[in-house]
Amino acid sequence: MRFLFVTVPLILLAALGGIVADRWVPTRTLIDTAYERISPKPLPPDPGFPFQTPLEHWGSDPLASDILATFSVRNCLALEPVEASVREGWYQNYEGRTGSATANRPDVFPALADHPGIVKLELIHSPAGSDRSHCGATRVSEHWFLTAAHCFETEDEGRRVPVYGAMVLTPSLDIHSADSTLIPIERALCHGAHGTSRYRYPNDVALFYVEEVAAFADVPIARIEDAGLQLPVSSFENAYLSAWGINGKSRYFQGGPVQVAEIGEAVLVSKRIGEVGPDVGDSGSPLYVDFGKGPIVVGILSQVTRAEATEDDTAVFVRAKAVRAWVDRTMAICEQSGHYVC
Repeated sequence: MRFLFVTVPLILLAALGGIVADRWVPTRTLIDTAYERISPKPLPPDPGFPFQTPLEHWGSDPLASDILATFSVRNCLALEPVEASVREGWYQNYEGRTGSATANRPDVFPALADHPGIVKLELIHSPAGSDRSHCGATRVSEHWFLTAAHCFETEDEGRRVPVYGAMVLTPSLDIHSADSTLIPIERALCHGAHGTSRYRYPNDVALFYVEEVAAFADVPIARIEDAGLQLPVSSFENAYLSAWGINGKSRYFQGGPVQVAEIGEAVLVSKRIGEVGPDVGDSGSPLYVDFGKGPIVVGILSQVTRAEATEDDTAVFVRAKAVRAWVDRTMAICEQSGHYVC
């Protein structure tokens, strides 16, 4: 009882003093300053992830470049003008593809079923259609495919390499066979923080959009690593890659296991195992590990240390979970109500 008799008046006196101090201008200023310094700062409003602004908000015109820039997105496929009849010839006659005569046919092909979502990307750099670059890509939603940004932003001695045409090819063990269908593409979006140099690999990612996807009915949508998926280090012991890269001379599907030597939050670094060099995979090709329900994409091939892929060569992959938020947000921004708006 004695304790309450002493304590209650002290509490009331302290409360009265606090009220007086809060109302007296000199002490109120000091209180406000201290409160601002120790209070947590409210986060700015999320600019849209997931992006749910109705299509009608933007109108029928594509989103302006300054709007895309706020989401670290930029259009990066600018096709040079060429006669429509010339362009059509590229897709009807595919004899101009490089490496047909010297391609290395493997003794045993990797199973396409173990590489969900994988496709081949080609860019044409000459009006004749014979000068081409080759990349890999992964289907990540019904209309969207993930690849490396430098596939679209190629430079030669500081100058942009012109692009006259671009196409995505449905996967087959021999990409030159009639089983592979060519689909022209005209739209690609690169990470806004990727430089034109391919060696800026932390942001070396891009997405491209395909309107008509009937040809990809048999190409499953890949599972992509995200930040919430806690992969144990042991899961990287079964990493593998395949594609139609330099080892395959851009024709035959080749690949196998690789050793992931460095596991970072932003990048992965792999070394070759046996005869499988890093450049068996084209730039932009997926790196898989088996986890849970099956293969999951953990990396996107950005660069190899040497084009020759010698025994001590390494490959650098952008880690999928590091760019997953950008991928999801970009797709949500640029495909609204079933329409591509970028």
